[in-house]
Amino acid sequence: MMPEILPYPGALLALDIGTVRIGLAVSDGLQISPNPLPFLSVKGMADEGIVREVGKWVSARGIVGLVIGLPLSLNGDKNDHARRIESLAGKMAQSVGLPVALVDERFTSHEAESLIREKGYHWRRKKELVDSIAAYLILESYLMQRSQRV
Repeated sequence: MMPEILPYPGALLALDIGTVRIGLAVSDGLQISPNPLPFLSVKGMADEGIVREVGKWVSARGIVGLVIGLPLSLNGDKNDHARRIESLAGKMAQSVGLPVALVDERFTSHEAESLIREKGYHWRRKKELVDSIAAYLILESYLMQRSQRV
């Protein structure tokens, strides 16, 4: 895992990185509450393009750190996708010059789908929402865990 982001003023950007979309969520400047953002379409995009696109979000929003979901297997092992995410996280940290925290995201997509289903969204709309809600849940989890340690 990468180092924890120090709690200093400024927004955090959370990423739920998939092969087609990246779910995005941002915290407030005090790093207390997360808010989902529209997803970023990355279908067919190389890692370098993804790093550039995330860099644009970081610059536009004055982000001070990234929180990235790490897709571990159910037993906690790293699979190929998790290793790719770790590599991408390292590239993003180097490119944007900000701290990056990796957060276990094993159940966030399932939880996001449940929340969306509860709200009664149509299945087509669900696909548009699930990644950003998952990013919201990743960021919420990170903020809650950090506040419990302080």
